[in-house]
Amino acid sequence: MTELDLSRAERWYLSVILSLVTLLALADIWTDMGEGARWPHLALEFLLAAGGVFGVFLLLKESIRSSHVLEFTEERLRKATGDLQEYRRKSASSVEELRKMIEEQFRLWELTVAETQVAWSLLEGKSMKEIAAIRRISEKTARTQSSVIYAKSGLHGRSELAGFFLGDLLRIKAGE
Repeated sequence: MTELDLSRAERWYLSVILSLVTLLALADIWTDMGEGARWPHLALEFLLAAGGVFGVFLLLKESIRSSHVLEFTEERLRKATGDLQEYRRKSASSVEELRKMIEEQFRLWELTVAETQVAWSLLEGKSMKEIAAIRRISEKTARTQSSVIYAKSGLHGRSELAGFFLGDLLRIKAGE
């Protein structure tokens, strides 16, 4: 991003204004030449016109660059969206199996329905504030429920909870 980030509409309005200033400066030069104006006056008006042309050039160049960046970003987004959809399609059965295994482990730990909901939120990486808002409970209650989950599971925190379910997958990837 540049220091002066203009929207497409702002660049268009500025281009129109600079174009009008340039045209008026050129018309004034033409008129002044016919009236025998001195060269310093004409040179100053010519610099004004040249500045307007340069400004329009810069705005158009930025508009073209922004369009290319937008097209590139949209293409990358389409590819990433397609990749995500393909990954989800390929992994759907594995994900469902893992979900069932996690649910079964929650049952073995004898988690209540509320604790199970909190445990899922912890695995999703939600903060205590988010968990409290989703479940419409206080943060203190969410913290208490997460402490009970860790006590029932014999784990010591969110990272160990995630590691319990994902550790084997990561060890396989790491070649252990």
